[in-house]
Order: sequence, then structure tokens, then C-alpha cells
Amino acid sequence: MAKFIVTDYNPREGSIFGGTLITVTGEGFPEGENDLSMSIKIKNAAWCLIEGTITKTEFKCRVEDLPMPVTPETEDEFMVMLRLTLFAECDTCTYKFSDSKTPKVLFNQT
Repeated sequence: MAKFIVTDYNPREGSIFGGTLITVTGEGFPEGENDLSMSIKIKNAAWCLIEGTITKTEFKCRVEDLPMPVTPETEDEFMVMLRLTLFAECDTCTYKFSDSKTPKVLFNQT
């Protein structure tokens, strides 16, 4: 089985409600249109759902919308898996749910 490696991903933090689009770069990803054998998980909080085409070196995923917000500043392991058993190599892969990255709705009461 070929090795696959995550070399970078961006952004590394996003809204406490999910919805952030993350670009992941690396080597050896399974090429194709939205390969269902590949999963991305922010360890204890959310799935990151693949959007668009996967190339051998890049794909995009969107953090799922969360029905309840994650505690602000929660940082967790960012994991890329093939068939839920083979994990990509990744040095210090973490993702932070940040209050400062969460859109705010302001009401003007005039």
C-alpha cells in the first residue's frame, strides 16, 4: 500500500460552528472525484467533508456544520484516513475552533 503524507493545510483554525473550507496538500492522495474511501476527521469534534476533485497532491474539505458550538479555542488533532484504518503521516496536524473566526450577528436598535 502506497504511503500518503499531509505536508500542509490551511486555514488551521475556523468557526466554532464549523463550515470552514480547508485546503490540504501532500503526497499520495487517491486521485478522483470525491473518493469515498478517504475520510478527514478533527479528532473529537467534527468530520471534514471532501469538496471537489482529489488530486495526488491536493484536496479541499469543509468542516461540517455543527449543531452545537465547540468550546472556543478547542484545539484537536486533524486526521486524514484511508478506509478509516490507514492514517496519513502528518507532523503536528491540529485544527483550532476559534471564537475570533466565528461570524457575529449584530443588531442595530435605532
